[in-house]
Amino acid sequence: CIHRAMWHLSRFERDSSARAEFWARRAIELQPRSSRAHGLLAFSFLHQAIFKWSDEVREFVSRAREAAETAVASDPDEPLALTALGFALSFHGEHRRAVELLERAVQINPSSAMASWALGAALGPAGRPDDAIAVLERAIRLSPQDPLMHEYRFALSASHFIAGRYEKAIDEAQRSLDIRPGMPGCLRLIASSLGHLGRVAEADPYLRQLRSIQPDLSVEHLEAFMSRELAERYMAGLRQAGWDSL
Repeated sequence: CIHRAMWHLSRFERDSSARAEFWARRAIELQPRSSRAHGLLAFSFLHQAIFKWSDEVREFVSRAREAAETAVASDPDEPLALTALGFALSFHGEHRRAVELLERAVQINPSSAMASWALGAALGPAGRPDDAIAVLERAIRLSPQDPLMHEYRFALSASHFIAGRYEKAIDEAQRSLDIRPGMPGCLRLIASSLGHLGRVAEADPYLRQLRSIQPDLSVEHLEAFMSRELAERYMAGLRQAGWDSL
């Protein structure tokens, strides 16, 4: 059941996310204190929030945290549980604890590319984008054919965006899209970066594709899993690129 949940999670699709939740819950029925099962349940909730597959974004982020806390309580040394909780706490803005948990996950399992990715993804919003980039590049070296490579590249892109390096942000986001087209986070990041750079004409195809996927994107939606300051910077770039005029 755990392996089935992991397979569905790696597909990054609405229906697959629901199937991942189903199999994680089934694993919990079979073994209620399974730390890995609760961790996977947390990730299924995070996917539904991040990709806006539910209108209750904040609710799913909260559910993810609750499931991840249960996972860590069941086994404080399970890297997947620590990764899930650290990732969830990062979305709650609890950056210090998030980074501590993720650093512990990497310490316990230095070969876990997923743990290194999650740590890198958390370090950027914590105000340490350059540290994030170093960790994410390590994750890529650990698993160069990883099925989550598009997420590794997206996290790199987001770190460069946070650091104000919009050209590099665009390059990494495009590499992520080349692996998995249509990812809304990459579309948002490229369009916003192009807006900040004043390259409005180049942003138009990305804006239109993003509009078709997330027509009601707003600061409030983004603020459910990032700081208001960063959400406003994303939306400022999108508006400069022409978001409001579509």
